[in-house]
Amino acid sequence: MREFSSAELMDFLEEENFIFELKSQSLIRLSGKDHIKFLNGISSNEVTNLSEGASIHNLILTNKGKILFDICIFKINGNSIYIQTNSNQIDSLIEYLTKYRMSFDVKINNLSKDYKILKAKGCDLDNLLSFNSPISLEENFKIIFIERGHEKALEEEIIDEELYVQWKIINGIPSYPYEIHSGVIPIEANMWSAISFTKGCYIGQEIIARIRYRGQVKRTLACMKTKSNVQINQVIKNNKDEDIGHISSKVYLPKDNITFALGFLNHRENVDKNEVFLSNNKARIVKNKYQIKSIESLQI
Repeated sequence: MREFSSAELMDFLEEENFIFELKSQSLIRLSGKDHIKFLNGISSNEVTNLSEGASIHNLILTNKGKILFDICIFKINGNSIYIQTNSNQIDSLIEYLTKYRMSFDVKINNLSKDYKILKAKGCDLDNLLSFNSPISLEENFKIIFIERGHEKALEEEIIDEELYVQWKIINGIPSYPYEIHSGVIPIEANMWSAISFTKGCYIGQEIIARIRYRGQVKRTLACMKTKSNVQINQVIKNNKDEDIGHISSKVYLPKDNITFALGFLNHRENVDKNEVFLSNNKARIVKNKYQIKSIESLQI
């Protein structure tokens, strides 16, 4: 894999054309006359008004407002939608959907073995099933669904997905299972754009609404930069030697000799340019572009 500095990596994914396979992701198809009504009733974002060819980031939560499933929804036509989620959760998601389907007319099909999921920018996608990425900061990215065995339709060279993972960490985009799991409230992970505050009831809505309008989460996801060695789950301390959080994921860029890390820490300490400590080594909070972009969705 080609090595980039942080600036080169940002320029590459924002300026150049590329395509890579989302090997960690799988697909489900929902169909049947009640599939939209059913999905809208169990998820955090508004699905009812989704137009054909459109996509949306969504979540399925516990009754305590914590994340069960992180999903992206793609409307194929009036008869069906695709749901994309992490491959390690695909069986659990199907089991969950089956359990809550009850009397709804909804058909659930696992497409994991039928399609590959790719992400691209600036490529020739004619005759390919593609959608705009619904993830904040990925407005110029496309999601492509291609039947296995038909990869020859792609004319672009497929790059290493690891570059995308690095880009996500630098920009503060949370990932399963590091920042997205059943111990996290979406607002803690800055996932505002995956939540609607105007739609009808869904599981966990009361908790999310209470936090939005009355309170503040104790911790939020922060971006950090340091020249020290960082370990996942490592404790983050402030200048008073108090434990204020922990590291959830990281990327080391040899060309810069810099480690970028994500971590949940006390929201009062999650301030741009604030100095924190990792095993007595200094680190600095840097701007979380995903947080900024996601919060902007509240104004729309």
